Amino acid sequence: MKCAGHTLWMALLLCLSACATRGDGTRPPAAAQVSGITVRVQRAAAGSDSWSIAYELPHPMHAVRFTRPGHGYRQSHWRVLEPAGLTIERRGEEDVLLAPAGSPFRTLRMEVRSYADKPEKDYQVFIPYSDGAALLYTGILGLASDGAEPPPLHVLLTPRPGERVVVAGQSSEREVRWEGAPEGTYAYFGASTAVQQGVTAVVDPGMPRHLREHIERLLPRLFAFYTQRTGSPLTFSPALFISFSPSSRSPGDINMSGGTLPGLVQLDIRLGSDRLSADDPEVSKLLSELVAHEAAHLWNSELAFHEVPGGDWMHEGGAEAFDLHALAELGAVPAEHVRKRLSDSVSECLFQLEGAPLRESSRPGKYTNYYRCGLLIFAMAEASARQANPQADIFALWGRLLRDVGPRGRYDEARLYAAFASEGVPPRTLAVIRQLVDGPNADAAPRVLEELRLLGFEPQVRDEEAPEAFRYLVARGAVRAALRQDCAAELSPSVERGAVLARGGRCQVLGEQPRIARVAGHSLPAEALAAYDTLHARCAEQGRVAVELSGQGQALQIPCDGHLARRTPYVRVGRVPFLP
Repeated sequence: MKCAGHTLWMALLLCLSACATRGDGTRPPAAAQVSGITVRVQRAAAGSDSWSIAYELPHPMHAVRFTRPGHGYRQSHWRVLEPAGLTIERRGEEDVLLAPAGSPFRTLRMEVRSYADKPEKDYQVFIPYSDGAALLYTGILGLASDGAEPPPLHVLLTPRPGERVVVAGQSSEREVRWEGAPEGTYAYFGASTAVQQGVTAVVDPGMPRHLREHIERLLPRLFAFYTQRTGSPLTFSPALFISFSPSSRSPGDINMSGGTLPGLVQLDIRLGSDRLSADDPEVSKLLSELVAHEAAHLWNSELAFHEVPGGDWMHEGGAEAFDLHALAELGAVPAEHVRKRLSDSVSECLFQLEGAPLRESSRPGKYTNYYRCGLLIFAMAEASARQANPQADIFALWGRLLRDVGPRGRYDEARLYAAFASEGVPPRTLAVIRQLVDGPNADAAPRVLEELRLLGFEPQVRDEEAPEAFRYLVARGAVRAALRQDCAAELSPSVERGAVLARGGRCQVLGEQPRIARVAGHSLPAEALAAYDTLHARCAEQGRVAVELSGQGQALQIPCDGHLARRTPYVRVGRVPFLP
């Protein structure tokens, strides 16, 4: 989630679990046995940033393509050593290995220099640890002949002397064999000791000691908690890697990103100089939430999984509910933090839906609805189940679903709703949930607030308590509404340096990419709620709105089209039923 001064989650919310042939990370049965490709990967001696990669193909070939794009790095950082004359040619998004005319090859050996750049919408190939260790993304190794499905990949990973390889729950100072799904996994090469209690985890030793020790203590307890409370142990050996580096963006920066691959959670933590102290509780709290959220996906996206378009609220909202409930019970976050997180989610969900069904939130700028509204849905489901059975909780709801679909089973909304009903969620609450998901949602706020009241959350309208993140959200919404007629393109407003920048806007009166300081006489983002409410009244009258650009004293008058929805309020949840 993005907040002022730091970034969290939706960098996290870059979800790395795309591209799987199956959601459980296994390869479907082949119609006929296909010979595999053997790849030997060895890290060069200490002091070198290079890797040796050797292939043995099932039969001689004149050309073979890499199954994943190289983004230009195979031309700049990969060097073919054998056979002589073999080249790596870029053809569009693909990289192809070509032999000289008449010279088929079956083996090849390459030297690859490390590179730590993160391609847009793709996996980072090498992720450095602060002590010189590194993660290698095995998906970059896949090969196939033109037009053919990639054959199985048998990867042999060899560490340096005195170091170890950690991959897919294995940790060894000797050669390790990995065979897995085509999208690959991350393998750790380095000297750090792995935590191996329910999860094989390697935490960067360069992380501030208090954070590293906190996470290493939390991990075994968290995985044991999820296993016990769902009643569903994982059917694979999970791994978790956390890398760390100082952030150079600003002293107060908190940047946490990552996601999941089959059986794996990979996170990268970057902190500004002011965020390294043990006296800063916010960092440990946010890091705990990130770890707990991503670990929850091992249960709700791998032990079982869904492929429902627009259904990401199930696994993202479920992971939000898992992490808040677990961390509260384990004492990793205070009860007040849980109440505030739920208040923020309720308020942001109702505002961001803008009357549309939750399942339509895949469009740009709306994906966070799956997290916020998803948490709201699971909080309502849990609270209503507890009214029927005081022992019911979010883990009982998911435990029921996991037992119903079985290991590596598929679920959909119907199966989830059936699990809810089996655990005591009544038809009234299910109807509110279904309408949030499917719409229409023009009157979602009063309907949801009434349901929260009946379930014991004691919701109260508290606009005066609206946090910065909610005011920023409303400020962006106000600018989109104010400029809808004046600007031809769909706007992507962002709050920057005390104003709202309307990116992508080519406006008749306001010009290109205007920076908005005031709307309808109210400054942005400080008076965002009042600005939005005044806009609603003016637009309803088909009037004109005063907009003041940053650095200019004179307001410009622009038309308003009358289609602005009434603003939903900031809602404070007075009580969370699953907390003491």
